[in-house]
Amino acid sequence: MNTFYLKEWKKKDITRIYHKWQKMNEESAVETGDTSSRTTRVL
Repeated sequence: MNTFYLKEWKKKDITRIYHKWQKMNEESAVETGDTSSRTTRVL
């Protein structure tokens, strides 16, 4: 992996943003009953 990309990833806190979007997607799927849009959590 390119070190530059890793530094930028950490600097911009992409992991937090990704998890926020993932949670929003899961909550939306629960509200609508749409199970096809659920994603698998990445550890």
